[in-house]
Amino acid sequence: MTLIAAWTNKQDHPTSLMLGTDSRLSSPGHHWDRATKIIRLYPTHYYLAYCGDALGTLCAIQQTAVLFATSHVLLKRSFNF
Repeated sequence: MTLIAAWTNKQDHPTSLMLGTDSRLSSPGHHWDRATKIIRLYPTHYYLAYCGDALGTLCAIQQTAVLFATSHVLLKRSFNF
């Protein structure tokens, strides 16, 4: 089972959001206990938290994050989410 937990640093007037997840990644016959499942989408301030154990899916998410980071479209200041 994979879990993602999110909580704020303060109950009244929070200033940040904390994220936590497990780190186990597995595929048939293999497992890794230190996989990254919280990924920052540079150059934005957004994060993506991955919930699951499929190696192929995590690789696709990592490659998409790299595309975001190197995309000239996202580097423009006029671009808003």
